[in-house]
This record gives sequence, C-alpha cells and structure tokens, in this order.
Amino acid sequence: MVVATSEKVDSLLRNGADWLADLGVVVVDELHLLDDPDRGPTLEMTVAKLRRRQPGLQVVGLSATVGNAGALADWLGAALVTSEWRPVDLRRGVHYDGQIAFRGAPVRAVDARDGESDAVALVRDALADDGQSLVFVHSRRAARDLAQTLADRAVATPAPAVGDEIRQTARTATGRTLADCADAGVAFHHAGLRAAHRRAVEEAYRDRALGALAATPTLAAGVNLPARRVVVRDHRRFTDRGWEPLSVLEVHQMFGRAGRPGLDPHGEGVLVAEDYDEASDLHEAYLAAEPEPVTSKLATQEALRTHVLATVAAGFADTRADLLAVLEETFYAFE
Repeated sequence: MVVATSEKVDSLLRNGADWLADLGVVVVDELHLLDDPDRGPTLEMTVAKLRRRQPGLQVVGLSATVGNAGALADWLGAALVTSEWRPVDLRRGVHYDGQIAFRGAPVRAVDARDGESDAVALVRDALADDGQSLVFVHSRRAARDLAQTLADRAVATPAPAVGDEIRQTARTATGRTLADCADAGVAFHHAGLRAAHRRAVEEAYRDRALGALAATPTLAAGVNLPARRVVVRDHRRFTDRGWEPLSVLEVHQMFGRAGRPGLDPHGEGVLVAEDYDEASDLHEAYLAAEPEPVTSKLATQEALRTHVLATVAAGFADTRADLLAVLEETFYAFE
C-alpha cells in the first residue's frame, strides 16, 4: 500500500515508475478536490492516466461534500454508495445576538463578556463545557490576531510546555507570537508556519493541551483536527474578483471537523452573523443548502498547456489521436 498526494502520483507517472503497473485499487480521498482550480486538474489527469494505463483498475472515490455524486460515479464507472452515518452527531447553526439557532436542535444561549467579540464568546462557551474550538477566519493575519485576542482574554488553560517547545525553534516574529499564544493555551494555524511549529500545534491540540485554534480555510482540507465546536467567523474571502462568499462545499467541509469520537456527545458547526438579516441569509445559504456540483477545472489554458505537454513528454501520447484518447478519460470530457 502506498499513500501519496495526487501531485506525487502525477510525478511518478511522468517518470515512468514501474511499480504503478502492479496497482489493483486506487482510493481517491476527498474526491471533491476535482473542483479546486489549483489542485483539481492534476488530480483529474492523474486518475484519467491511471485508468487508461490499466483498464481493469478499481477506483474508489470518497467525499462527504459532493452535490453531484452520481455524475462522478458514472465518470468512474463506479457504483454509488451513500450513507448518512456519522460517528458523532453534528449540529449546525448560526450565532447572532447571544444565541446559536441550531437547525433541528435546541437554541443555545452564549453569554459574552464586556467588549468580547462573538468568536471569543463562542470559544469561551465551548471551553466552559470542556469542548475544544476551531475558528476559521479569512487570512493568516486574522488567524494570528484572533489567537492573540484569545490569549489576552485568558479563555483557555495555560500550556507553557507547548509554548516552550515552539519557542526553542522560533526565529521569526510569527514563531515568537505563536509561542506566546501557546503559553495561554491557544494557537493559530496556517500554511505560513514552519513545519515543526505546525506539527507542535497539531500534536498539542490533539492531546487537548490547546483549547482553541484560529485557522485559515486550508486547515479544513486534509488535516485531522476535530473539535467540539467549529466556528466559521468569516464566510467571505478576498479574491482577485473582490470579496466572495465561501462555497457551501467549503463550509460543510469545515463543519465536518466538528465532533471528536469518544470525547464529544455531539459536534457543533456555527456560522457567525452580524445582524438578523444576515443570520437568516446564512441559514438559507449554508444550512438549508446542499453542496454545489463538482465541476472540472481542466479547461483553462494554463492547466491544459501543462497537462498536454506532460502527457506527450511522459510517452502517454505520440499523436493527436492518442492525446484525445487520454483526455477522453477526464471528467471534463465526461461533462
């Protein structure tokens, strides 16, 4: 058994790794990543090349957030297997005006102290019930700032041992700030941290030495850090087209981190609203909605140029007909 990213398998295909011919089963975890503009084309082409190379290959796709699972199953020539089972019950709600209005569950009051933001109050409330929190914000700076606020407010049990571990290898202001936050039992997590610091934060959080993490949305994909309460404070992100709302798929992925098997009676996914109208909108946009259909992101000049050249260079195609035959195996061609 080999566990690898799609990018690594793509590299192995390009370099002609002989042992790939022995593959009998390929499990594609987080199959909805096909929808990602950056990683999706590589995942899609990798699956297409593996299937073309070995027509009898068994492919198993896994996802908790796909709006068009039937179409993906048809593309893969697979049987669609669905299940509503979850090891820990998930309650989803919107926080506004001092309470969480859960969908299909009782309302929960959340008391905020003077000058305390909604996010801080939600973290404090979860910790009072012996539950860890994971708060998603829109940027690295926002994650750091929220963690510092949580530390200043002393919402969690101090964890000086974690802070000392991080401080030993802290060479930047970010590292030193992270250590200071960890001293107070909280931390921030994003792709800009040193690998050793990310590992220290993740291990301390799993060991329950840290009570809360402030994180960017990248943490929702692929990092197993479950919490009692997942708070989506920022449901918009800044792109080259300006501020845009998060997709339903992304929010459901974040909510999927709620609930620790064997530790929590239930998990909570909470969106934060600024006023009554926004609270109503969030209920309809995210809690009452199904994830969007996954679509191929291969049909861009950059993605096609890269993968067409790689397909030719790796010997998968020597003619235009060969190239089209490979591309016909993609989800883009299926669509």
